[in-house]
Amino acid sequence: MKAGDYVRTKVALAGTAQGPSKEHGDGGPCEIPAGGVCEVFDVERLTGWLTLHYALETSGPREPYRCEAIAFRGQVEPAARPPLPPIIPKGTPDVA
Repeated sequence: MKAGDYVRTKVALAGTAQGPSKEHGDGGPCEIPAGGVCEVFDVERLTGWLTLHYALETSGPREPYRCEAIAFRGQVEPAARPPLPPIIPKGTPDVA
């Protein structure tokens, strides 16, 4: 595995929330659920530990936007990249 790959967690992982500011939850505890699809952000050269980023889909503009966690290779399995959201959401009226 290398940075930029996507993995699926086999177990729930405890992590740290990342967001706009401490007042809005940055640095607080969060959890990546078992089965969550994450991007590998970094691979520790000596131990092989993975730094994972899990996007928080339900957060608002002033809330944490992702959860970062450290995982062993045995705690994850390869996964496909999730589909990107549309640039213009369906149902948006035409703008002239």
